Amino acid sequence: MCFYTSGTPKENGLVLYWGHFFKLALITMVIIFFPYTTPKFLRWKSDSSTAGWLTNNFIKLYQFENHTSLPNLPEVKEGPVYCVEVDLEGKDDYPEITLAKLTYDFSQWTKVPGVSDHWIFWDIFRMTNSFEINESNGTWASKPHSKAAKKYWGLQSAQGESFPLINVSSAETIKTKIFDRLLSL
Repeated sequence: MCFYTSGTPKENGLVLYWGHFFKLALITMVIIFFPYTTPKFLRWKSDSSTAGWLTNNFIKLYQFENHTSLPNLPEVKEGPVYCVEVDLEGKDDYPEITLAKLTYDFSQWTKVPGVSDHWIFWDIFRMTNSFEINESNGTWASKPHSKAAKKYWGLQSAQGESFPLINVSSAETIKTKIFDRLLSL
């Protein structure tokens, strides 16, 4: 994946954060999560909309490595899907990370999520016309409306939380602030 930015890392802190995000794949090798999607991060791109010309939102999906594989999709495991989203625009234009635990009816899945399936995971805490979304004490809960469940690949429920990206600044904080928190969702 290519990420373009002008200036040096000292001038543009996003480059430093981007480097930390790539460490996620390395750290998952020493803990219990397994990234099962394409080696690329899920992201929204568009040639027709200028908002899609620059990539500012990245999603990586994980599952427990030791769970049973699905018969029709061996790359996907039974059990929750864990989502790590980095949004460089974030709330009030302040970069943030969103962590989510997603439960699915996997009979609705016909393929492993690819790069262009970004919207399926991005919409969950944002699209009130498709989801019943509630927030309490910084934790989000989302359930699809009955008509939206099939469109969102059989999503049954989602829990998530967001926090400033600046809180993640090292391999240790990736483990504690991201993967330890995913386990507590």
